[in-house]
Amino acid sequence: MIIYYKNINVQTKEKAEKLLSDMDGFVTGGPGRSMPRLDAELAIIWNGGNRLPWEWSEKTQQEISLQEKIEEQEKTQVDAYKADIELWKNERIRPWRDRALIEWFDSLRSKPELWNEQTQEIKDEALTLRRDLLDYPDKFSNYVTDKTVENRRPAKPSYITQ
Repeated sequence: MIIYYKNINVQTKEKAEKLLSDMDGFVTGGPGRSMPRLDAELAIIWNGGNRLPWEWSEKTQQEISLQEKIEEQEKTQVDAYKADIELWKNERIRPWRDRALIEWFDSLRSKPELWNEQTQEIKDEALTLRRDLLDYPDKFSNYVTDKTVENRRPAKPSYITQ
């Protein structure tokens, strides 16, 4: 079975069918009809009037090859992350951590009027949490999966008293 891919000239399956039927009409119709222009793939499918079985593809060959390249790059990236955990931390974890530190802690510390209003206990707690986040994910090595969270979820929420 031949797969005919969407292209610049033929954007729908109906257009491809019309071109094939126009070619059949041109061959059997005789003079006075203009010959439709079939591209190389449609000419192979038409096969001199004996149509070969074919399927329509909504994607172009370029879209399919691009998708395959993207999937291959993602697979390569995952393999690289599995091989080097530091690479994963540097590319995925630490940028998020740095943004969180800037948003949660450094923005508060950069405003002395707000930072000085805090008690020493709150300041110490914030600095400890900041230090812990700098060590992330080394500090937090016990990860919880979605399944664990689902298993721990109560059947009836605590705010429902009935």
